[in-house]
Amino acid sequence: MIFLAELQARPDSADAVLDILHRLAAQTAAEPGAAIYLFHQSAQDPTRIVLYERYRDAAAADAHMGSAHVRAAIEAFGPLLAQPPRLTQLTPAGGFAQAL
Repeated sequence: MIFLAELQARPDSADAVLDILHRLAAQTAAEPGAAIYLFHQSAQDPTRIVLYERYRDAAAADAHMGSAHVRAAIEAFGPLLAQPPRLTQLTPAGGFAQAL
């Protein structure tokens, strides 16, 4: 299961959103089905943050989304975001990845 999540922080809240994501990434790394959890800040618009997440299967993704740390992060994001997060499920279609 692969997801792309897009967050739009309020102008004064991008650093707080990134702090939450750093904690969430550390917690997600301990989940047995989590394979990739990356987040990126737009170079053109620092309030735009994009996450790329990959889980072993639907059960691992469901466990992640239902975890206490994700629920706490979603609650903490509330006043920091300009709009609700946008979540898209992706299907691999090609390309490559290599460690740098």
